[in-house]
Amino acid sequence: MCLNYHNIANSAWFPFITSLLGTIVGGLISLISTWIITSRTHKHNFEILEKRQDMEAEAIINALITELYSLKDIFEHEFMPKICNDEAYLNYEYPLGTDYFSIFNSNTSNIGKIKNNELRTCIINLYVTAKFFLDSLVTNNKALSDYEKYYEEVHSISYAETDPFAMPKDKENLDSAFKILKKSKEENLLPACKKLSELYECLDKITGK
Repeated sequence: MCLNYHNIANSAWFPFITSLLGTIVGGLISLISTWIITSRTHKHNFEILEKRQDMEAEAIINALITELYSLKDIFEHEFMPKICNDEAYLNYEYPLGTDYFSIFNSNTSNIGKIKNNELRTCIINLYVTAKFFLDSLVTNNKALSDYEKYYEEVHSISYAETDPFAMPKDKENLDSAFKILKKSKEENLLPACKKLSELYECLDKITGK
């Protein structure tokens, strides 16, 4: 049986078929257009988000580096002369109530946004070493306080006269406190100072300062 296209064209079905095809084609065009617009919008939004994240990361980096170099000035002018010398121990008690790492502590969750692996590693190592250095100062403060206490007791004439039997024990305590102070400098403070200096040299190379 052969189809008579002329009859179909003149039949009542022709407008319906034409309308259906038009609807389908129009729908496909609309769908493709929507997909293209959505893709472009998504790409544009992604680029904006990426730029925003890069700007945030740059701001975080600048803030951290500013804090680190502020700490460097304190470290080089205040701590280094008193620690890196020929003295047997650090004969200075530092007040350490200040939060020296406020920017770092408030941005720990954002450190991963720093894309430069070398810079990120250097920054983290600097803060970890600096915190160890401050902890060592706290320990040294306590050791120095004990040493000064025992030193005063041992060298107090009135104390020796009133309680002469306590002297050997106090001298032993004084010697022990001195050893702790000496160890604090040799095994903690000096190595930490050396490590901080090396890390700041690394930071200088990365930042070009």
